[in-house]
Amino acid sequence: MVRAVIMTLVLAAACSGGATTAPTADAPTTSEPPSPAPSTTGPIAATLPSTTATTGEAAPAAPPAPTTTLVTPPTTVAGTTPVFLTVFSHNERTASRYDAYATDPAGYAVWRAALLDVARLLHERGVRYSWQTDYLMVDAIERFEADALAADPGPTDAKPLITYLVEDLGVSVEPHAHECIDPPRVGDCTREPYDYADVVARITEVTGVVPAPVIGGTSEAERSLEEFAACIPGNVTDKPWCPTILTGFAGTRGGHATDDHHSGVWRPSGFGAEDFLVDDPSGRIANVGRGYSLGAFSSFGGAEVDPLTFITDLADRLADGRAPAGRMYTATLNFNEDALIERDLLDDIAAVLDALQPLVDEGRVIYANFPEVIAAWEHHYGAEPNIFAYEP
Repeated sequence: MVRAVIMTLVLAAACSGGATTAPTADAPTTSEPPSPAPSTTGPIAATLPSTTATTGEAAPAAPPAPTTTLVTPPTTVAGTTPVFLTVFSHNERTASRYDAYATDPAGYAVWRAALLDVARLLHERGVRYSWQTDYLMVDAIERFEADALAADPGPTDAKPLITYLVEDLGVSVEPHAHECIDPPRVGDCTREPYDYADVVARITEVTGVVPAPVIGGTSEAERSLEEFAACIPGNVTDKPWCPTILTGFAGTRGGHATDDHHSGVWRPSGFGAEDFLVDDPSGRIANVGRGYSLGAFSSFGGAEVDPLTFITDLADRLADGRAPAGRMYTATLNFNEDALIERDLLDDIAAVLDALQPLVDEGRVIYANFPEVIAAWEHHYGAEPNIFAYEP
């Protein structure tokens, strides 16, 4: 079985300067929370796409637009302030890393099997997986998926890969892009001049799934918050894209050297060093804090804080009162899909999930994909900002 992973854990805890205390969770784990009324403000007010994919069976010449729905917030335990943990992955447009999987049917079969392995593992453990993809592997899906499915329909119950991930395993499909900004044609324009809007258009066209409005990583060096908030035009597509959720903010320079390590959810006032950590109550885009995400399973360098230690310590601080209760705390666990194959780390992912299971059983860690994190922030915490800087 193909197994591997670059992983990063990110957590979040405690209070932020100026953050207002919000109510504690209001529903026990044994019952579902009431469906929230559609928000009139905030990121979730933008109708989120469902993860219902078209199967292609007797498809019309132009596939119907996928339906849209609001995301239901995860259930929480009364009296407990949990850490919301998101597991997500990236693939890249970097030819040296992904051409082996994107341009050859045998390589594509290896990548496909690895993605199915990890998605099934996460689903079996109750993890709500956010799959973030750039265009290169979407092109590979367009090129090779039909033949792969015809050759062996069993692993996906005769459904196309992404349809199966979404419908059977509950995966949230989201874009990730090292954008080509054109004009002035800067960024990664090596093969295709695609920006985020173009990647979203490609995902929708090829898979039949409209991605969630999640920015799967960016930095001030790539694009401003104001540009995202105003809806970005495509370089190729004529459909602008209007995201409402920011993840994986890489600071002023990008490349992980200036990653933001705060936890919580807030609406940044800008991408600059002085305004990113200032909540804008009228802001259109909410940031999901990543915490300390590098070091445990990542090839991007060491971390100041071990991610798993960070998660467990944060949960302990919330339990014993060293971190303020009643606020939104976040965490992420990230792996890169080439490392999933080449470093054979699936067992390491399982080991991390095993270590976290007692906290999950107690309701102190709750798995949620990125749209669900924002839904929980609005539903359980009234969209009150929390910007938590962890100190070991």
